[in-house]
Amino acid sequence: MRDAYIVTSVRTPGCRRAKGAYKDTRPEDLLSFILSAAVEKTPNIEKKDVEDLMIGCSFPEAEQGLNIGRIAAQISGFPDEVSGATVNRFCSSGLEAIALASLRVMSGWSDVVIGGGIESMTFVPMGGNFPRPHPEHTKKQAIFTAQWELRRKTWRTGIIFPARLRMNLHIIRR
Repeated sequence: MRDAYIVTSVRTPGCRRAKGAYKDTRPEDLLSFILSAAVEKTPNIEKKDVEDLMIGCSFPEAEQGLNIGRIAAQISGFPDEVSGATVNRFCSSGLEAIALASLRVMSGWSDVVIGGGIESMTFVPMGGNFPRPHPEHTKKQAIFTAQWELRRKTWRTGIIFPARLRMNLHIIRR
């Protein structure tokens, strides 16, 4: 397996939601500007050299919806041959996109990939604009959450409960 390297890193400054410097900037425009800046900052790389874009987005809807990875690539002037994808892992979407981009390089599928993330809390608030969760799943999840809270409170008081109620975390590695 080949090595993958992060050769350039660019980010926008953090701003306040609905009041900050980017309150009127659409997410696609912000992302396309950063994509162009990253390519310009990297020596010996042109937009035609990039094979894929992996862009993480926690709530890919409304202005940051559809396939923002592909749309931003088109807006910023990448050739049509450069594909783009949107990755959703909620809070770790950008990190997951960077990991997937590096895996494409390590596996030999691509030579140059851009990975990153975008989120506009002004245009799409936390939780999305109009969330409609599955009713049966929500009921089950509410019961699980209530049971978890009871367990957490029990842990805090120092009461040990039977092993069948314990939550286990397993870290698996090679």
